[in-house]
Amino acid sequence: MTLDDSEVLETFTLKQEHIELCVEDVSLYFLSRKHTTIILSNDRPLRELAYSS
Repeated sequence: MTLDDSEVLETFTLKQEHIELCVEDVSLYFLSRKHTTIILSNDRPLRELAYSS
């Protein structure tokens, strides 16, 4: 999947807000929200972010 410039900017903004996550996890979270999909992960910080949204 590709992101346009504004989506890349939003992804990096999310990364700054969630320093415990890697860029890949933040991108996954962003795309999951965008496409209304679920995330299956064993990564606690990513799960907590996904459940809090």
